[in-house]
Amino acid sequence: MGPIKFNILPAPEILKNDVECFRMIEYIGEQGLSIKVSPNGLPGIVFQHKNGRSAIENILIDSGSITVPTLFLYRPSTEPSVMNYEK
Repeated sequence: MGPIKFNILPAPEILKNDVECFRMIEYIGEQGLSIKVSPNGLPGIVFQHKNGRSAIENILIDSGSITVPTLFLYRPSTEPSVMNYEK
């Protein structure tokens, strides 16, 4: 597995009432990657891509598998999930 760069940027002052932070993750590797996600009860916006298409193959939750576009909103969740990234 290649290196993962993980950065957390604080929200600008004008957004602090609505945005907690910006999380940026960059994975440089040749193999697929699975990341376990713990629920935090907060909604969010995700923009992700690999060469202009979705880098996330699917998100597994207890009730099944979800396919996501490059930009999506997610609701507060109380169940853990696994994000599977393509090779």
